[in-house]
Amino acid sequence: MTQPHRHTPNLGPDAPQVFQPMPEPDYADDNSASADDIERANAAVLAEMGDKRLSQVVTHPAPTPATPPAQHKPAPGLGAAGDLGAKVAEVLQLDLIEATARRVRSRITDEAAALNAAVAAQVDDHTRGLLDEAWAQSKAKARVPEIVERGMRFYEHERLQTAPSFEAARLAEAVDHRMTVEAGARVRDTLDEIDTLVLDAARGAVSDAQQAAQRLEFADLTVDATDTDLVRNGDAGALAARRLWLQAVSSWADAQAVRQWVAAILDRGFTSTAGKLTLTRPPRVRSGPFALTEENKPTAEQRTQGSAWQGVTVSLASFEGVAPDDVAHAALRWWVAQPESKRPIPSGVTSSTPEAAA
Repeated sequence: MTQPHRHTPNLGPDAPQVFQPMPEPDYADDNSASADDIERANAAVLAEMGDKRLSQVVTHPAPTPATPPAQHKPAPGLGAAGDLGAKVAEVLQLDLIEATARRVRSRITDEAAALNAAVAAQVDDHTRGLLDEAWAQSKAKARVPEIVERGMRFYEHERLQTAPSFEAARLAEAVDHRMTVEAGARVRDTLDEIDTLVLDAARGAVSDAQQAAQRLEFADLTVDATDTDLVRNGDAGALAARRLWLQAVSSWADAQAVRQWVAAILDRGFTSTAGKLTLTRPPRVRSGPFALTEENKPTAEQRTQGSAWQGVTVSLASFEGVAPDDVAHAALRWWVAQPESKRPIPSGVTSSTPEAAA
């Protein structure tokens, strides 16, 4: 209970001071906090302390990853060259080289597995023979013969020394190398046949392009006419000419894809990956103070792309970021715009390919 207030008289400045006692708390009026209130208060305090700690932590941004080295764009494969690519693949018959290598590799794998088992059995049999002899002599309480030296001599001089798995791996690498050599020789041996196929496709493309351009011009249209332009024109012959033009563009792009692929093969050769022949990728584009100019020279694909016409070299800058069909469209558009007497001849795979201008 609360103590009654006690009045202390003022006895003057010289009188001794009398202190009043602190009032006692009145527990009768106190509402004790519940367990939930205490838990919420504790959570609030902990959260406040966590916020303070986080505000004191110095955060650092994640490091910026290094820019990966740029890669020269490789030539499209024969599979991207449509019917022409299929004809060239049929001439090359690289699948026969892959099948031959696959059979040799299968023989290596099977023989290595058999030899591994044979070597293990050979060692086990010799060890068992040594122990049987020693065991019999020991059981008869006779002198046990030497077995350690005999085991060492067998292990070093009589058993197969090279591990079959090691020899199999070495032979598999040799098979891969043989594949690339055989495939490269096959390309060089069939260059004339491939050249004939490419030139036929290219000449057919320019012939169709000329015919289509003339028909479109007759309808007061150009080779850049859109579908809307054709609909508004209403000339059915112009619509057929447009389809012929697109076919010429596709054929020209296929011919150039094969030219670039052959040039890259002759320049860098093949790579065998998991038993499949693939074009060796071009080198990475070097940059920075250690880059050498000669290492960043145009690739075989780029040089070939810039020499699609015999005696004409096109700047490589004009091809940057342009799709193959757009390049083919621009090339044929340029060709049909030339006077007939000045139109260049398409290049094949055996035509001279001068260095393209940078």
